[in-house]
Amino acid sequence: MANNLVKVFWEDALIYKGLSSGLTLARKMSRGELVKEKDYVVIKEPITSIYNKREKVYIPDGKKHAFLFVPKGMIRKIVRS
Repeated sequence: MANNLVKVFWEDALIYKGLSSGLTLARKMSRGELVKEKDYVVIKEPITSIYNKREKVYIPDGKKHAFLFVPKGMIRKIVRS
């Protein structure tokens, strides 16, 4: 099987109540094996990190999932290894 490892840089959805100024979406990066790519990407056994603005680095969130589904509209960039 070909090497399908990717890093997907994406912005998470946000739920908020009322109007608020200064809202920003959480920047995330997930890496793992690309399983499918259409109007979305599916990553197998992803390792997801959240961007820390103060330290200017991605920090792993420590959660384990079998798959991650990210709609293309949320993706900023895909880097293939």
